[in-house]
Amino acid sequence: MTAPELEKSKVTTQEHEKPKVTAQDQEKSKEHEMPKMTDQKQDKPAVKPRMIIPEQEKSKEAAQVQEKPNVTVPKLEKPKATSQEQEKSTGTTQEQEKPKMSSQEQEKSEPTAQELEKPITPVQEHDQLTMTVFEQEKHTETSLRPKPPKFKKSTQEPQRNPVQNFIDLTPPVEKEPETAQGWLELFEKEWGLRGRAIILPDNANWKEIYKKKPFGRNLLKSPNPEGLSTTQPPPKEEFDPPPEKKPLETLGDFSGWQISTEDIPVDRSNVPPGVVVCYLPEYSWCVKEQLLDLSSEGLWPELLDSYQPDIYVLDWYEDSKLHKYVYELHVKLLADDKKTILAQLDLTPENAMSGEPKGWNMVSHIFKSYGSGLRYIHFLHKSKDLSVLGFHRTRVADSTLFAQLRG
Repeated sequence: MTAPELEKSKVTTQEHEKPKVTAQDQEKSKEHEMPKMTDQKQDKPAVKPRMIIPEQEKSKEAAQVQEKPNVTVPKLEKPKATSQEQEKSTGTTQEQEKPKMSSQEQEKSEPTAQELEKPITPVQEHDQLTMTVFEQEKHTETSLRPKPPKFKKSTQEPQRNPVQNFIDLTPPVEKEPETAQGWLELFEKEWGLRGRAIILPDNANWKEIYKKKPFGRNLLKSPNPEGLSTTQPPPKEEFDPPPEKKPLETLGDFSGWQISTEDIPVDRSNVPPGVVVCYLPEYSWCVKEQLLDLSSEGLWPELLDSYQPDIYVLDWYEDSKLHKYVYELHVKLLADDKKTILAQLDLTPENAMSGEPKGWNMVSHIFKSYGSGLRYIHFLHKSKDLSVLGFHRTRVADSTLFAQLRG
């Protein structure tokens, strides 16, 4: 045989010697070549992109599917153990492998205090660094944040009614005297009447006079009917809806007061003839008055005629800005006939219409050396109200009138 024929015979013999690969063997080789799937991939199967397969390859795949035998599902791999679990497992295996040691060897093998300190892992070191950085940022944030201003507490007490100051100076009686002379001595000890050369009549009921506390006590009934505080701004009125006019008696305790209303004529002097005005301001006075009987309040005639104690008058009215004149005060010291005027006070303060309301305005006066014969005091004040797009009032509070010894 020639050389080319010999080579052809060798090739054919090699091809005959090659084992035939069946379809089952091909599937097994594919299963071995498949990459192992992790737990995460098994839980969440990846969505493969759809590929366009030619018809010839589709037919081949269909033939392979028909020839494919029952394939066993590969067993799932156990999840990988964490670093801590690996350390625990290695520790247990080391403990199992450790041989039993004698007492001397155990003493030698006991670790020192330095060795007991566990080394910080990189993860723990990173956590500590992040915590310190967070604390520093928080500290800088709080330090840069503006702090609220500190206000000093004012040492000045709020404005108080002077009548309350006089009442606080009067101590309570621990044991009441049994005789009229005992009440007189108690009255003398408290007020020092003889030192002021005040006449003390024998027929006076000193027990009743002492209990009435005639000096430094507000003689007006219901001095603050609406319960308003002069240390706080007056409450603001609601404008939506506009305030309606209500009976004054429904707004507080006005017992002891005689209440009346004085209508003020509407001023049309600035309205040109023939002009129709829809809303014109209509003003009115709210008048409140009392008549005080001084003898029933504990002030005896000899005291009023000879000594003539000072008579204090105080009143607070709202800076309502309704008009230039929103308040009037009229006080008369009257004789026994209630007509003869011994002294008189008439105040009509003028108020600025511009600017913000000041809250409360106070008026005051002291009657001195008014002469003998005083028996009654007539107290009257007026507050102006406005009726336009609602009813608006000027309020009054803490009206005060009391008698006080001098010195």
